[in-house]
Amino acid sequence: MMARIDVCMGGKVAEEVIFGRDFVTSGARSDLQQATSLARHMVTECGMSDELGKLALLLLVAYFMPCCTAL
Repeated sequence: MMARIDVCMGGKVAEEVIFGRDFVTSGARSDLQQATSLARHMVTECGMSDELGKLALLLLVAYFMPCCTAL
């Protein structure tokens, strides 16, 4: 999963190098959205966080705040 995030971020960096920081295209925006979505999945559903520990955050939210499960 980390490799997929690396690939997404690589697209943005490549556009910054080629086009300049002020001219990054919407394709890079899509890459950032994918990387963010994957990182959120890793932490909230897979429990992959050094700071939060090995827990499934969405399960805790569903248990303690059932009205807020549509994150």
